Amino acid sequence: MKFAEHLAAHITPEWRKQYINYEEMKALLYSAVEQAPSAEHVEPEVLQRYFAKFDEQFFHYCDKELTKINTFYSEKLAEATRKYANLRSEIVETPFDDDKKEKDKSRNILRKKNLPIRKTQELKLAFSEFYLSLILLQNYQNLNFTGFRKILKKHDKLLSSEVGARWRTNHVENAHFYMNKDIDRLIRETEQTVTQHIEGGDRQKAMKRLRVPPLGEKQSPWITFKVGLFSGSFTILVIAVILSENEHLNNCGKFRAVRDISVAPLDCSDQMLIIRMMDDDNGVINRRKKKNIKRKEENPRFMLEGESTDELDAC
Repeated sequence: MKFAEHLAAHITPEWRKQYINYEEMKALLYSAVEQAPSAEHVEPEVLQRYFAKFDEQFFHYCDKELTKINTFYSEKLAEATRKYANLRSEIVETPFDDDKKEKDKSRNILRKKNLPIRKTQELKLAFSEFYLSLILLQNYQNLNFTGFRKILKKHDKLLSSEVGARWRTNHVENAHFYMNKDIDRLIRETEQTVTQHIEGGDRQKAMKRLRVPPLGEKQSPWITFKVGLFSGSFTILVIAVILSENEHLNNCGKFRAVRDISVAPLDCSDQMLIIRMMDDDNGVINRRKKKNIKRKEENPRFMLEGESTDELDAC
């Protein structure tokens, strides 16, 4: 996986603008190489001046990115330090008694004196969320250093120089966000605090509570297969239910349409029209036509079945 994709997959979305702008810096490098004058048509001094001017602009951009990252890291680290102090203030230690069988339970307890409303589970959740924020900040630190290392190495490769390596040594490796190790200390102290003061000395239980899956961890093929199989089966089931419901609604609609049709009463003109349609060769065949052929010739206006002579005279 290319680093640009790796960076995009591992960043914290809320901090997106605070990471190294790796894509922009890479675009600057490729643009400079493409626009550089051909070595076959210009003097070497001209080519050197061109890349020297580009380096001035490029490393000025790198310096702005480095300042941005140092500032953001310092702010988040100070915020994490204050948060840890507040969480620690909510926990009180009790003397450890080696002679008791239940020493792990009596060694440390959670204090509710200062926070009468907060429950024990809420305090445990607060430590879990805080620990996650520390891991994200540590990840921020590592991703940005890797980004600088990658882009400066690409600079030296494309421009056939060693300026990028020297700039990394003098600036990035001495930067506050990289040199400062307080984030590692906070992570260790949080693990110790949860182990000793919340889980009664059970580190395995404490780490299970604080466990953060590796960012970007790949699932095993078997898990992926099971998830895909379940998702596909569920999707098919939902589609089948929807189609069945639509078919049911359509049938109900057809039934209502037939049921709600109203037929106006027939008058004399309608009766004569129906008679002509039944006698027409292209119309409906009159099943009594052959039997009443003679009657029809004598009286074209033969009576409909069940119709009286008075009704026809009324027409």
